[in-house]
Amino acid sequence: MRSKKFLIISFFIIVFGVFAFYPIKALLLRSGRITMVSGDNWITYRGSSVKGLGRIKDKIYSLETAIDNRTSNYFPFYDLITSGFYNVNISLDSLFSNQVFVKTNVDGENVFFDSENQHFFLTNNLSKNDKNARIENQIAFYNDIAQKYSNVDIYVYLPLRYETTKLNNYYNENEYVEYFIKKLDSKIKVQTLSSATIQEYLNQFYKTDHHMTAYGSFASYRNILSMMGINSSEQYSFVTVKSPYYGSMAKSALSKKVSDTFTDIDAKSVVNTNLNDQKFKPRTIGNKANPFYDYYVGYFNSQYDEVIYTSDTETNRNLLIISDSLAWQMDYLLAKHFSKTYVINMRSGKWQKEDLLLGNYIKENNITDILFLQEAEQQMFDVYNHHLSERVVR
Repeated sequence: MRSKKFLIISFFIIVFGVFAFYPIKALLLRSGRITMVSGDNWITYRGSSVKGLGRIKDKIYSLETAIDNRTSNYFPFYDLITSGFYNVNISLDSLFSNQVFVKTNVDGENVFFDSENQHFFLTNNLSKNDKNARIENQIAFYNDIAQKYSNVDIYVYLPLRYETTKLNNYYNENEYVEYFIKKLDSKIKVQTLSSATIQEYLNQFYKTDHHMTAYGSFASYRNILSMMGINSSEQYSFVTVKSPYYGSMAKSALSKKVSDTFTDIDAKSVVNTNLNDQKFKPRTIGNKANPFYDYYVGYFNSQYDEVIYTSDTETNRNLLIISDSLAWQMDYLLAKHFSKTYVINMRSGKWQKEDLLLGNYIKENNITDILFLQEAEQQMFDVYNHHLSERVVR
């Protein structure tokens, strides 16, 4: 009981301490004692004159996060109070920069709020040395597959979130995207979902979530077909699934500062699956009291290790998709253009304990095409440490 009281008291001390720090911060910034700078990977407050102080925000927010995790089940109105705290924190920090650090999420990424364009975005915690080493490893992985399986067409699709575009002048990794594409084997066909303007970006990606909207997913679907040399003139409408919708980044920040409209492609499935002989993976939207419930995962109900689609299309092409949640809104559409489509998520089910023996899988299922469809940073750096380059055995 004492430990709970201690945590609650500590929580209040930090909350009020941070609020009290803002006028002090203004003076420190003006005097040059601290600066808001872009470090290797993210905005940070760096103590410029106190030896050993290092990144002040790292120490504050690691303690705050630890208290978050221990008080949320005990403290009345915790979510309401904490959400209010983060919203005020974003507003006050916006006085100093339009790129506001909010907190670090469970994947170790840094959640930011772009106050000018009113959306959240992520940056990774990798150093430049880490990124340089990881991108070389990933390039070698894809090139090895292309060279060993020359009779299979290999495709890499990169949906470019805000941090990998040129839209963010303060922080972006677009140079890595360009390098990655340039170094891939010429046998590999690669395409990106890019955005020319911030308005186009916010139409293709959620403001509060790391996933693509239905519009972005459909654009990606059409890009992938073009990359594969498949002609299609299909047109679909889009439906609203839930509004307001607060995605994963808003959940990390417990913030309702901005919201999204959760959308889906209004398409009927003409393919069969191996999932209890259902024609279509079920799509249902729950009505949860928690506004930060993961409606995306719940709606697509797609935490499967392997989905096998069968279509009536007269073709000898069989597609293997190695992907994650980005495929859920389009895999069944792609499957209509192949005889069989195999969708593998290496984070789920049997793949949590088994490696994918790629040569055997290709041979057993007569795979003619392989599509890698994940977030650009995951494909370039393996930021979530899924270790595909080790677990996909060539």
